[in-house]
Amino acid sequence: MNYVLEHNFHFADYNMVAINGELLAENGRCDQTERLEIYDMHLKKKIIIELDRPCEVYYFSLKTLSQSEKGFDLSIQGVSFAMVLPFEQHLFVKGSLEVEDV
Repeated sequence: MNYVLEHNFHFADYNMVAINGELLAENGRCDQTERLEIYDMHLKKKIIIELDRPCEVYYFSLKTLSQSEKGFDLSIQGVSFAMVLPFEQHLFVKGSLEVEDV
């Protein structure tokens, strides 16, 4: 089975966010990582999530649909991170979340 640990974050400027050193895309994936670094260049802060074992991390933009004078608009409301942890019978995981000034 898979357990999915989900984190949702909101940023002031989505064009100024990097995930493990790469600029944020609309959606993406980090292969077998124990450390996820989310760098907010606007606030000059780094969010670090560490687990005691590697996992796949998938992320995607959370968008809302609204109507405007031009028609319908999609706007990003946040980013969801899904950390996938496979397990059999029992799941034990330790982790930490830290925010650093950069």
